[in-house]
Amino acid sequence: IVLSKNIKSKYIIGILGFLIVVLVLYQFRGIFSELINTSSYDIGKGNNYIRIKAAKYFLEQFYPNKIAYLTGNGDFNINSAYGLKMNDLSKNFGYYLGDLGIIMPFVKYGILFIMAIIFLLVHAVRVKLPSNLLFAKVFIINLIIYLPLSGGFDDPSFIVCFVIILYIIEKNGIIKPSQITKEQNILEYSNDK
Repeated sequence: IVLSKNIKSKYIIGILGFLIVVLVLYQFRGIFSELINTSSYDIGKGNNYIRIKAAKYFLEQFYPNKIAYLTGNGDFNINSAYGLKMNDLSKNFGYYLGDLGIIMPFVKYGILFIMAIIFLLVHAVRVKLPSNLLFAKVFIINLIIYLPLSGGFDDPSFIVCFVIILYIIEKNGIIKPSQITKEQNILEYSNDK
């Protein structure tokens, strides 16, 4: 409706959107109220908040050596010593790695992994796409917004979906004429003949 050229008044769309937001807030006011109360309570704890304690532990004390900051510690299995340690941290101290957003892939795979993800996302956003493939751009923008919350970059099903979207972007990206090299022009000219 918003992108339709048949709709003459964008003000009516704005008013309808505002009314929908008000209705949703009214319908779920109890949930939003509890979220605000819980957030205020958690903020009041300060450094005693369990997620802050867990983040400090995983960022300062968890790494076995300095190289692990670059490469990470890897994923863990409950049957390994590393997995048993992670299980112990969660059961005895309440330190759940999954609650820490982007710290989870950082601990597992290191800063090089995080930098590679950021590079891929920035590259994917900069590619120009035809209008029928803008869903891929929206997906990438959503991932950029979701990145601090972890983004699921360590989940196998998410990785498959992410790679498919990257393939669609690379395959269908519009190349500017200034980006075409002489070699590509020669190759296209010889293919035409």
